[in-house]
Amino acid sequence: HVPKQAIDREISVSLNLDTQKDEIVTIQIKTLKHIPSKTFKSPYRVIVGHETEDGDFIEICLVYFNAKNDYIRNLLPINSQRIISGKLEVYDDKVQIVHPDYVVTLDKRSQLPAIQPLYNLTAGLTQKMMGYAIQTIIHDLPHTQEWIRADILKKYSWTGFKESLTRIHTPQNIKDCDAGDIYRTRLAYDALLAHQLTLSITRLNRKSQESFRILNNSELQEKIKSSIPFSLTNDQQQALEDIYKDLCSGNHMNRLLQGDVGSGKTIVSLLAASMVIQDGYQAAIMTPTEILSKQHYTSLKPICDAVGIRIGLLTGKDKTADAKITLSKLENHEIDLIIGTHALIQDRVMFSKLGLSVIDEQHRFGVSQRMALMNKGNPLSHILLMTATPIPRSLALAHYGDCDLSIIAEKPPFRKPVVTKVMPTTKLQEIALSLKRVIQDDGRIYWVCPLVEESEKIDLIATQERYATLQNIYGDLVGIVHGRMKPHEKDAVIDAFVRGKISILVSTTVIEVGINVPEATVMIIEQAERFGLSQLHQLRGRVGRGDKNASCLLIYKAPLNPVAIERLSILKHTEDGFLLAEKDLELRGSGDLIGTKQTGTLTLPTFDYEHHKNLIRMARDDAESIINTDPTLTSPRGLNLRNLLTIFGYHNFLAMI
Repeated sequence: HVPKQAIDREISVSLNLDTQKDEIVTIQIKTLKHIPSKTFKSPYRVIVGHETEDGDFIEICLVYFNAKNDYIRNLLPINSQRIISGKLEVYDDKVQIVHPDYVVTLDKRSQLPAIQPLYNLTAGLTQKMMGYAIQTIIHDLPHTQEWIRADILKKYSWTGFKESLTRIHTPQNIKDCDAGDIYRTRLAYDALLAHQLTLSITRLNRKSQESFRILNNSELQEKIKSSIPFSLTNDQQQALEDIYKDLCSGNHMNRLLQGDVGSGKTIVSLLAASMVIQDGYQAAIMTPTEILSKQHYTSLKPICDAVGIRIGLLTGKDKTADAKITLSKLENHEIDLIIGTHALIQDRVMFSKLGLSVIDEQHRFGVSQRMALMNKGNPLSHILLMTATPIPRSLALAHYGDCDLSIIAEKPPFRKPVVTKVMPTTKLQEIALSLKRVIQDDGRIYWVCPLVEESEKIDLIATQERYATLQNIYGDLVGIVHGRMKPHEKDAVIDAFVRGKISILVSTTVIEVGINVPEATVMIIEQAERFGLSQLHQLRGRVGRGDKNASCLLIYKAPLNPVAIERLSILKHTEDGFLLAEKDLELRGSGDLIGTKQTGTLTLPTFDYEHHKNLIRMARDDAESIINTDPTLTSPRGLNLRNLLTIFGYHNFLAMI
């Protein structure tokens, strides 16, 4: 729990209302007059005077609401000298401080911190309470043996753990609270090293788990490749080689397949499944929604039928009789590949011989859900995680260090580029009317409404207003999807859009990441300047999936700040999701690259991506070296590292070594 910033409470000998207005000031004053509150709602006022170094005398009104009169009189007796600290304001041409933060006698000025750290608080806590608690802990901090290598400490001139921790909680100047401060950087490395150690321990533990190994037989793979009307890209081929080596190793596979929008991860997952099916095992592909499950089933079934793979579908909405038949076939090994939602991890689902679990849009599932599917195999099934959200390699190392990583950045040659245009909101009516041509050509349109603020209620109003406007023009051809609809209601509207019953889908950002509608040729995003680059790229990826030309209209509300201008310009000129992810980090810092939340992707104490990204690789390499040479952490440094893991709350991982 580290300070977010600091306040300078050094005593000022003079006041400058032009420069210090609305700033925190700390000054010596003399109490002149008390004006008690006349009614319960009126404030208690104390007139005090401050003499500047130039001999000027400035009157200041101290304002207290809901104050106890006796308390204020005892705090500020007439003619008494005090040191006060608070926010200087001007109200009705009078200088005032409302509820001063500090009022101390001259002999107790040492109780007033010259530089006061500020912490994030919760209801019932004050900065004084928090500061007292932290300082009490700092006073009692034990000395710890160093766990960072001596050469690293020397290279960066880092101080010890206790000194660094003490310094950030007892800043000597305002800059001590900067993210790039040397003391915070030292502690950021501690946090990264502890985090990377847990990933290395997890990876070592996983690799020690034996699993079945497949035979060197590619007959089924080659049949699939021959049955599809396109050739695999180099990235797809490399990903398959990575997966094949894992499956041949005899160790448990835990691989993350990271692919840009439209890069062809689904066919790679089928080919990966064919590797275990060839050897008599079953495979499962779990998706976060019924629509996505049905979409995968519909697109893969013709290929599976052509090569003799028995494919099935299981969702929570299947009729009881149909579900029983599917479950029976699965248990009796009459299904080789099952595609489904969370329904796959229900207790009633029994596999005959599950060999591979593919988790599509893996960020939508919790660790326990992924483990539940993996544990349905005996031995444990291999795991292939898939995500369509490009993540910069540095952050991928930090987040998925326990996984092996394969990247598909290259797009299939048959994917047409999406023409991206940037237009002002003044063109909205013109854009709405121009959609007639798209509808006449049997095209579909996504219309994503602005993310007004982190408020479902306000976002919903904006979406419903746009829906009403478009419905006045196009009637029942317009549908709406938003976060407050029940899942089955959203699925019904999206299904109508897929089948062409509606041509325009008005939506907040709840559009499914993996939804595939080849007929969709236009993506319109209102107030695009409010979205991150990665999210805009994900939304744009919903169109251009068929054989028709597609376009994306980024509608902005003027005026734009320089960052917004650069963001929209970058998106207009590139479709490289990985490049966009890197640019997104540069422009907005480490943010959640999925969905609407834009902060806290890597939430480690004192870690700041902009200042500390160079430490991620260093911490990963250090952690790997440690676990390779001292896997049980019993060397002198290893014992110190056990303390590090405990300090950062990772003590449970010690049971794994």
